[in-house]
Amino acid sequence: MDLTGIMGVVGLAALTLTFVDFLKNLTPPDHDYNSAITQLVAWVAGLVAVFLYGESQLGDTITIGKTTLDHADTATKIIVGLSIASLGSTFYKLTKSIDNTDSNKQPPLVGPPGP
Repeated sequence: MDLTGIMGVVGLAALTLTFVDFLKNLTPPDHDYNSAITQLVAWVAGLVAVFLYGESQLGDTITIGKTTLDHADTATKIIVGLSIASLGSTFYKLTKSIDNTDSNKQPPLVGPPGP
């Protein structure tokens, strides 16, 4: 397995774990709708970024497998966009778990800021 394959597996693992967390946030007893909405926004942003980048003059600078982003099919762009957003979410959760001083605290996307 080459580096592209390894990165693909890491991206899909992050996507899978993030999707499971998303579903947990929607079901009782958690009902953490703010986290669920934030994740949806991250996924949409990831998709928009990948499609926009692919359509730009920079689209030929990213290679996925044997094709460049500007020539990738829609399914590939969707997987890449969701995976990038999920990796970002996973990295953010990792930094939160390591940072015991809460210096990386962000206000919620939806609803009033916490105390």
